[in-house]
Amino acid sequence: MGTDNEKNSGNVKEAETRKFYDVHCHAFNWSHLNVVLFLKRPEIKGLLAAGPIISLYNLFVPETMRRFRNLLSLMENDIGSYFLLTEYFLKNKDPKVVSSNNTFTIDNVTFNKIVLTPLIMDYGYKNMEQKDIFYNRPPRKPIREQVIDVFNGIKTYCENELVLKGDRLEYSPDVKDNKLFEIYPFLGLNTKNYKPEQLEEMLKKYFKDYDGCQQSLYENMGKFNGDIEGIGSNFFAGIKVYPPLGFDPWPDDSDEREKVEILYDCCVKKCIPITTHCSDGGFKVKEEKNADNYTAPGLQWKKVLKEYSELKINFGHFGYQSKLLWLFPRTQWRDSIIELMSKYPNVYADFSCLSLSDKECKYLEDLLKEKKSANPELESRILFGSDFLISLIWTNSYNEYLSNFKSTKYLKSHKENFCSKNPEKFLFN
Repeated sequence: MGTDNEKNSGNVKEAETRKFYDVHCHAFNWSHLNVVLFLKRPEIKGLLAAGPIISLYNLFVPETMRRFRNLLSLMENDIGSYFLLTEYFLKNKDPKVVSSNNTFTIDNVTFNKIVLTPLIMDYGYKNMEQKDIFYNRPPRKPIREQVIDVFNGIKTYCENELVLKGDRLEYSPDVKDNKLFEIYPFLGLNTKNYKPEQLEEMLKKYFKDYDGCQQSLYENMGKFNGDIEGIGSNFFAGIKVYPPLGFDPWPDDSDEREKVEILYDCCVKKCIPITTHCSDGGFKVKEEKNADNYTAPGLQWKKVLKEYSELKINFGHFGYQSKLLWLFPRTQWRDSIIELMSKYPNVYADFSCLSLSDKECKYLEDLLKEKKSANPELESRILFGSDFLISLIWTNSYNEYLSNFKSTKYLKSHKENFCSKNPEKFLFN
């Protein structure tokens, strides 16, 4: 399929178009977010304690509050509007990334679709009691409600577009084939929140006839009728796990071990991709040491891969660790992931949690050069991820994030692999 301005005239071959993949993004609003849990994060406690100082700071540095208001503005929307707004602004607000016919070009490669895989979070209920407050029971954030909202949002997106009428954006009927996005969520899952028979039933419901085929997912995109019982195989593209929320990849307890083995057996048998949170940030309910032990790729996950060498897994955020004392870089988790890539054929990492500035892109390019001789597979295992809409904390928009990737002078020979070829291998059979 070619773009309108690239179609052949005479003997010129029609240009090939590819799909662009964002394997690490989110689709949630305030009703999904566990705000109480968010406030338990140590760094947030520190910010709250320093509230008067921060207020004074913001008088002189309004950028901080502007970005926060920007994030809140998008989170106030229902999920359908969230997708529609993101698409509209990519085409209509600077920096414009996508043309009206859904195409955009990065280093001579033309794309005509963006595949999004929103990662649903399973907050569960364990370890969330608030001992220091009167109403001390954890908020109910059932994943069932998130699933319904996300698939309702996908349906709304598939059937509508936003058009400017006067000074208002309004819905107008559209058809799925005209859309920029293909949206294939990952099911959030924490085995600790289920009994073995419940876990088996859930995997059977959503993945019994999973075939790892993109066409099967596309045919189900937008088919949701509002009843969660209507969701079956090939609605979800994979599974998301989140160790800082209490998911232990390889528990010592035999009952808990049985449950993760049920999960991994299913994923290996059907080649279902798993994305795991892998940075020292994010939501945490376990004490710091245990949260990091669950997350660290060289600890529990190393044991998993020793037993399930064919497991297809993406380490989100590429093992990012904050600097020690805000000065000294730490790369142990990143290096552990690269080591696992050299040993196991289906280990990947995405570079979400960046702003994709030239400095960060140069860092990735230098990393590839440094590790190439020891691990020639590295380039084929790195995936594009945005962490959108969380990324609005450090970038202005999805437009800006994609534009940075498009325009950087670094990674010239790697971009198509990161955003298209590698994700297709990770997501599909």
